[in-house]
Amino acid sequence: MEALFIGTDIGTTSTKSVAFNKRGEAVYESAVEYELHTPYAHIAEQDPDEVLEAVIQTLEDVIIKVKDVSQIKFVSFSSAMHSLICLDEKNERLTESITWADTRSYQIAERLRESGEGLEIYERTGTPIHPMTPLTKIMWMEEESTETFHQTARFISIKEYVLYHLFGKFVVDYSIAAAYGCLNMHTLDWDESILQKLAVDKNTLSEVVAPTYKDLRLLACWQERLPFLETTDFVIGSSDGVLANIGMDAMKKGTVAVTIGTSGAARIVHSEPLLDKKGRTFCYPLLKNHWTIGGPVNNGGVILKWAKNELAQSESKKAALNKEDAYTYVTRIAQSVSPGADGVVFHPYLLGERAPIWNAEATGSFFGLRMHHKKAHLLRAVMEGILFNLYEVLELIEAQGGEIKRVYSSGGFARSETWRQMMADVFHLQVSIPKSYESSCFGAVAIGLLSTERIDHLDEVSPMIHHTNEHISNEENHLIYKETFKTYKKIREAMEHIY
Repeated sequence: MEALFIGTDIGTTSTKSVAFNKRGEAVYESAVEYELHTPYAHIAEQDPDEVLEAVIQTLEDVIIKVKDVSQIKFVSFSSAMHSLICLDEKNERLTESITWADTRSYQIAERLRESGEGLEIYERTGTPIHPMTPLTKIMWMEEESTETFHQTARFISIKEYVLYHLFGKFVVDYSIAAAYGCLNMHTLDWDESILQKLAVDKNTLSEVVAPTYKDLRLLACWQERLPFLETTDFVIGSSDGVLANIGMDAMKKGTVAVTIGTSGAARIVHSEPLLDKKGRTFCYPLLKNHWTIGGPVNNGGVILKWAKNELAQSESKKAALNKEDAYTYVTRIAQSVSPGADGVVFHPYLLGERAPIWNAEATGSFFGLRMHHKKAHLLRAVMEGILFNLYEVLELIEAQGGEIKRVYSSGGFARSETWRQMMADVFHLQVSIPKSYESSCFGAVAIGLLSTERIDHLDEVSPMIHHTNEHISNEENHLIYKETFKTYKKIREAMEHIY
């Protein structure tokens, strides 16, 4: 019986659990989707109990598929960042899970950025000032939801909520803690001066621990559904972004990880913290000598779904009947149009934007439309706009961490050859795609291997990561994109005063 290691990723729209073998092959997997509730502008919440049930169900499914639970040596966790849940004195919920996409605190974020105080906080925490962060959410709550704020005995993330219900402990790893916006990046503990400004006591926050922390024992109440052995380890793991770099083998100098799922991000790894003078990139710790620098974007695959539903509604219904997802459908229609979309330029800020512009009030736009343009031109421009936005992020982190020579990429879009080639052409870089699309799950497993002393260094997992697609930039296409990108950037800069 071969040993198996489970990585569980608690995402924005679904949770996935994947069992890998020692060769890095995904043997069994399970995924459960759930809703992101957006009843009004600026609100984006989830039901934490629905997410908890998804975690339990995916683990239960994998156990059933494995059959012999003794094969499972450990479970390690990954999670989306920047969520906030308020608990009362009895550890009962006062709120839903307020996600990274919730922007109700945008005015507070804007106030901090304009005052200069925001940059001071960024320099201590490595977390850009934006309504995505629990820092601004807590400040908003104190001002606008006073009763809830004063009833709150504990502030936690969705990952901490899941871990508390599974293991009965309030602990948080370095990276998820950094996502709050009030973790001191030098001490890797809560920053007392920031907590004072928040009027928050340190005891209302979880204990900060390394991602290799494994002092977790499953509560007896879960034994029937999750019959793990006493010898099965549970490792706290880290956040989805920093783990994706590990899972794609994007840890060496000159490499960058680019993910496009519901949202997106570009990230590099460095042995020490790196900050942007204007506070436009994040710097999150994985380990004390392992820092992930990059920028997250709001507008990834969710924009493709919007384009399919709103720009080609009747055709998208037929696509749905054929079980054709947004990536496949939009790509197929857009392929009929040449690079550059015949002059149509799209800015994808339908959900505001984090990196590179950090403006929650930014809006999307089409530019260059003429009578001869068809929906295929618009769809092609949408695809290109998503990549141009990420390319701006690449420019920022390259200025910090040095020349980028190779892109490792994953996410739903990576299943499309057209998308992969378009990325290579826009970025003018070689693009490699890992065989397993669940890079954050495998990154969590890598931390588990380190925690349980099956490896001594994270670079030992590199031979376990297999890449199935390599794409080289087409010079002719790149030159077209280079000129289109100049137009894209000029328009965006001209419109900044309007947002």
